Amino acid sequence: MEETNFAQSSALEVLQRMAKAARGDSMKIQNVYSNEKKGVTTVKFADGRTVQVQCDKEDKFDVYKGVAMALAKAAFGSKELQKALSNIV
Repeated sequence: MEETNFAQSSALEVLQRMAKAARGDSMKIQNVYSNEKKGVTTVKFADGRTVQVQCDKEDKFDVYKGVAMALAKAAFGSKELQKALSNIV
């Protein structure tokens, strides 16, 4: 895996490098859209897929966490991600 200097990289760059290392170019992010009022982050990937995630009403909106969750959802699928997280939480 490519060494990343976190101090000189934006969070989005770090997430893109992680995704590329994990899944190749199919996880390359083309655009990120966020709606803080609705708590929604939408990630559009270069291959045309779009993944949308929404934070809980009790959580504070954070676009970086939204992008991370969208990457996880794209990589594992919604149900598989829920199964994996339920084993941790």
